[in-house]
Amino acid sequence: MSAPPPLDSKHGPYQKATTPLRHPFRVLASVLVCGSLAGVAQGCGSQNAEIRPSSPFTEEMAVIFDDGADFVGDPDVLEGRWRQGWSEDLQARVGGADLIAGIKVRTIRTDTDLNRRQTHRLVIHFEEVYQGRKPSGELTLLVSDDQPGYSTVDGNDRQLLRGTFMLYLKWVQAQDGTLGSHWHLSPGTDPVIRYTRLAIRGATDFKPRSYTVVQPTE
Repeated sequence: MSAPPPLDSKHGPYQKATTPLRHPFRVLASVLVCGSLAGVAQGCGSQNAEIRPSSPFTEEMAVIFDDGADFVGDPDVLEGRWRQGWSEDLQARVGGADLIAGIKVRTIRTDTDLNRRQTHRLVIHFEEVYQGRKPSGELTLLVSDDQPGYSTVDGNDRQLLRGTFMLYLKWVQAQDGTLGSHWHLSPGTDPVIRYTRLAIRGATDFKPRSYTVVQPTE
């Protein structure tokens, strides 16, 4: 069975990182203005001070929290290994995420440093939280050009700036106490939200919707 065609993306129907992060423990989220949590979001308060990783970030997690996005709005159109891979990654993300939320990307900025290394900054606004605790104010998600998810963000500004996305985020805390994150975005469509809710409730078998084919009568 051949793989389905690409879905609303310059990449394949479901692209995920297949190599670990070059620097899996680099702090990549922006800055909280309060205390040592400088850079994760705009705004202060006890809500931000209470945010901590629920578990250590491992190299295995770097594959599913790839600082990137997919554009599969309806996973039920995927077939074979594409469908299986999507379901397995969703289960892993939900199981490891400290925060799952519906978000909108408000702004995308691109910085280039003296070494010509590019970093995309996605400023997001929270719409609804499904699991975990969100920081107060807006959050900025970062991805640099040596991260596996960079190619899924680079050049896809128009798609990222329209509609709602599901954010699966894992907090990462450096030795100096600075809080960062690794993350993944999926379209905030009804099918993706429905399967995410099922995974949060502990479901492990995501069966595609059944369709009834009606043959025309002569």
